[in-house]
Amino acid sequence: FPPLGVLDKYGIVTIYKPNGKHAFASVGYPGLLGVISGMNDAGLAVATLDVYACNDGSPMFNPMGTPMMFTFRRILEECTTIEQAEKLLRAAKHTTWMNLSVCDRNRSVVFELTPKSVIVRKPVGDLLSCTNHFRSPELCKSKVCRRFAALSKSATHKKLGIPELAKYL
Repeated sequence: FPPLGVLDKYGIVTIYKPNGKHAFASVGYPGLLGVISGMNDAGLAVATLDVYACNDGSPMFNPMGTPMMFTFRRILEECTTIEQAEKLLRAAKHTTWMNLSVCDRNRSVVFELTPKSVIVRKPVGDLLSCTNHFRSPELCKSKVCRRFAALSKSATHKKLGIPELAKYL
């Protein structure tokens, strides 16, 4: 999420415990009601990546949609699996183009989201690379992305930690 040169100085982790829903942690900024990234008490985690080019003809902004951060908060409040998150995403009206990385206790996927589409992208082998670009044939404008290529090369490591990923990026 673009911190605009200001918000990065005020990052905050907030723990929510809504009645009758999953408790969750959200990484964001003071005053943020939705979720940019977070994890719930069932082990479901989400992380967003903005996307700036799309090939499905959808508008970059759909004013009739639900703000994406509120949809992602609902995922953490209501879902325990990727399948449940997918069902919620397919029922929601999206406002913009976005990659949403989602992991549950068993697997991970990237949901490539536009106001018109929900595409599920699965890992290649054990690695699920994601940047600020769509990769699915339905949405991808260009496969040229230096960061995606660098992340994909990291699949040769048996163990990936922060030092190894930093080296690739």
